[in-house]
Amino acid sequence: MTRTLLFLGLVVSSSTSSTSGTTPDDVGVNVSFYSGAYDQAATMAAAGLRWVRLDLAWSAVETEPGRYDFGIWDRFLDSFEPFRIRVLFILDYGNDLHERGFPPATETGRSAFASFAAAAARHFRGRAMWEIWNEPNLPRYWAGSPDAAAYVALARAAAVEIRREDPGAWILGPSLGGSTFDLDYLEATFALGLLDVVDAVSVHPYGASHPEAATEFYDQVRQLIGRYSPRREVPIVVSEWGYPVEGLGAEGQADFLVRALTVNRRAGIPLTIWYNWQEPITPWHSFGLLDVRGQPKPAYDALARMSAAQPPGKDGAEWFRFDGWDQDRGLSSMLASVVHLSTEPRVGEPFLLRPGETASVEGADFSLTFEEVESDSRCPRDVQCIRAGEAEVVLRLRTTSGEAIRLSLEVPPGGGATGAFREHTIRVLALEPQTESDRRIGSDDYVVQLRVDAANESTESSLACSMPWRDP
Repeated sequence: MTRTLLFLGLVVSSSTSSTSGTTPDDVGVNVSFYSGAYDQAATMAAAGLRWVRLDLAWSAVETEPGRYDFGIWDRFLDSFEPFRIRVLFILDYGNDLHERGFPPATETGRSAFASFAAAAARHFRGRAMWEIWNEPNLPRYWAGSPDAAAYVALARAAAVEIRREDPGAWILGPSLGGSTFDLDYLEATFALGLLDVVDAVSVHPYGASHPEAATEFYDQVRQLIGRYSPRREVPIVVSEWGYPVEGLGAEGQADFLVRALTVNRRAGIPLTIWYNWQEPITPWHSFGLLDVRGQPKPAYDALARMSAAQPPGKDGAEWFRFDGWDQDRGLSSMLASVVHLSTEPRVGEPFLLRPGETASVEGADFSLTFEEVESDSRCPRDVQCIRAGEAEVVLRLRTTSGEAIRLSLEVPPGGGATGAFREHTIRVLALEPQTESDRRIGSDDYVVQLRVDAANESTESSLACSMPWRDP
């Protein structure tokens, strides 16, 4: 039996056979603040990483009751998005302001956590996927006493508020971890209704002594999903998995990474998040793709080679393509909820377009199409130039009355071009890829990050209005 599962903008085919199409954007990495990962987005993208998983720690966001500060995380997203890297936020851990920092176990505590989740979903609407807590089945992450009922109640409360703020949001759980496959805890959460709360089941298969040992675990998880959710197919996401150098050696770690990705692709796992990006200084461990000084390890090189061997479009999988899948709350809006593409971003929200793609901007009376890059004289990033140069980005604005307006903007390296139309400002935040001396950029390879802002009357311009055209 073959199943086609549309998830994360990919077409993922899984079957009882051992073959499956691979995809170029089904791999991510766990990152931490200590590694300065916001400065390393280009290095991540070069290895084919398309997701980062990052703690959105409650205690760091809400330092005063009811006041939320997401400034640190804004910096991460602003760094990742120009490289088409999407974010999975972990809403996790206690807050001393509520229940003395313990995992919420009362209505009051759950309400406070749900308010935090709502604030996060409102702030990052359309820019992130969500995972509720990290490894709640382990004593170290649930104050010594894991409690499946308390976790499901917390996840349910948080999910309601997330979807209130962002109806298209995608939510994962229970982030099952540990050195063994804790199927008892997983089944307990399913029996308590977790599959009615989450859009995908997230697991960390550290119980696999070697990558191939995870296959049986996935089969067992799918059997449980089928038992407790017989009418709705719920995908499995590996939101964390990795192997250290110890016992394997650096080359052995690289081999295990390649084997883990191969196992997951054959098993129809649509997203695998590797643990982790860089070795920390304290407490040190050797799981990283980069060493403690930020230098690539053999595992990084192996991932880069593997990604280069699977260019976008291979086996029918294309980046930023989504055909939809209508099943309950299902998969149809996931990609649009993570990064707005050919959909309806709000005024003030960044979104990405490839040539020919269109976004209808909520709060503006026009849609916006990325027509083409007409010319690109930007200085290659690996060359020192006297002149920085620019790329000419051509956009088309179509009003609700049917008028089509051509807007041409000169974008310097790093982005930053601005045009205006009526009561709105159109900003080009970034244009990727950057030019390199030994690389030719095809006309369809570009992706532009845009934002439409409300503009004051004093800042309006006739720039766009001076170049109208009407489609035949």
